[in-house]
Amino acid sequence: MLPIAFSIGQANVRQVGIYFNNCLYSCQIAVKEQWFQVDDEWPITVYFDPKSTRFILLLVEGRGIVPAYLLDTFDDLDPDKLDAYYKIFNKLKFRVRRRTRRQRKRVGKHV
Repeated sequence: MLPIAFSIGQANVRQVGIYFNNCLYSCQIAVKEQWFQVDDEWPITVYFDPKSTRFILLLVEGRGIVPAYLLDTFDDLDPDKLDAYYKIFNKLKFRVRRRTRRQRKRVGKHV
């Protein structure tokens, strides 16, 4: 049972996160189950504290109540710097994947 201070509402799961009251949230289950990898958005029931936006509680079928936490939106960052950050980050991900593939190929040759 939830404390009386919580209200009930409806959020929408989108590609960018769980959208509720002009804020974005995420949780471990959403990331693990790749909720954000879809083109459509879909509703989800939430419980929230009207006095705080730090977290919401999701009512997830088969799992019960799951906490989701507020995401930083980067609204105050310079868009050019943010774009440069993402480009560097994606290059690093590519390098790690390439290195991992090479290492797997080497291990496969020695077996």
